[in-house]
Amino acid sequence: MLGFVVPIKSPKVSSSWESVSIIFERTARSICQQTYPDFKVVVVCHEPPKIDFTHPSLEYILADDLPIPETWYHKRGDKMHKVIRGIRHAKALGCSHIMLVDSDDCISNRLVEYMAGKTDSPGYFFNKGYFYNDNSRTLRLVPKRFHKICGTSHIINSKFYDISDAELNQLPNLVDAQSKLPKHIYDLYCTHGRFVEAVQAKGGTLEPLPFAGSIYILGNTENLSVTSPSYRQRRQRNRQQALSVKDMLVKFRDNVLYRRPLTQSLREQFGIYDVNLPTSPLFGPSR
Repeated sequence: MLGFVVPIKSPKVSSSWESVSIIFERTARSICQQTYPDFKVVVVCHEPPKIDFTHPSLEYILADDLPIPETWYHKRGDKMHKVIRGIRHAKALGCSHIMLVDSDDCISNRLVEYMAGKTDSPGYFFNKGYFYNDNSRTLRLVPKRFHKICGTSHIINSKFYDISDAELNQLPNLVDAQSKLPKHIYDLYCTHGRFVEAVQAKGGTLEPLPFAGSIYILGNTENLSVTSPSYRQRRQRNRQQALSVKDMLVKFRDNVLYRRPLTQSLREQFGIYDVNLPTSPLFGPSR
């Protein structure tokens, strides 16, 4: 059985709880439209989002005992704690594999069926995926290293998630920096760019999924990555710098060669539909 774990931020640190709820409902619908029924969805949150959608495989785990994070680093630690709680609950439900899903992304409806009968497999990373700006009529193929960019990009055998009660009890509730965490915990529970190496360190080898497994949704301020200090610095720097020839070629490749129409088939496979969000202070009105 495949377990999907979805951590959600507290409404007290959201710029718009309405947006969080609208976006998460699309994610929940996307996950639950799997073509094979052997899955569970564990949502870990301070407070459940306000949505109308329900599903027999969807459940919420309250983490209202966690402190409300104040800084971006605290928010990342909050997400890690919710991920760990969700994984432990999914394992208790009997899930042989775990997939972490960001609460604003969409996934292929083929994943559970593909994993059926692969109980002993170490798991997979998503080498291919898509970038999508909300309400656009196109998306962009990412043909390689997608798992290094998007957090919704790994299916991992639950046996590798073996954090002990003693280790868990030693983790600070508020994580101020990477250095506050043991490396093996940081690599496997906190930073998706290290998941492949973290599993390898435990004796497993993740294989590339042979098809695009998820869509990384861009263009909303509720995504933790786009509110990070480093992201804001890069964005400001890019505005101020002239494009080099290499930069222009990359933009041409991304916007022309890798651009794909959002067909009805892709909408159905990934559960993508338009959403009407409040005005974003970072990106402006949703388009």
